[in-house]
Amino acid sequence: MKQKQITRLREIQTKLADAAEITSQDVQDMAMIVRLYPSMVHRAMYGLVSGRHQAQEHESEADRPTAEQLEAARKAAAANPTAANLTAYATLKRQAGE
Repeated sequence: MKQKQITRLREIQTKLADAAEITSQDVQDMAMIVRLYPSMVHRAMYGLVSGRHQAQEHESEADRPTAEQLEAARKAAAANPTAANLTAYATLKRQAGE
């Protein structure tokens, strides 16, 4: 393993140990390490990194749309059923958990 990859692996391990924020670059770097050196340890670490990154993204997306926003999107989709309006309504509906 090259020194740069070892250094990057240690940085990611430190972030996991310290519960620091995982970036998408960390996930990409870990995927590259798994492709180059497919050991079970690296695969398990990749699973942890990608899982924590997804959890962080879901925390930031926790803002659910209000009933008023959902109703406005539904009315817009019913009045003008373009792909953009239908997609916007479907997205809001999914985010609301309906």
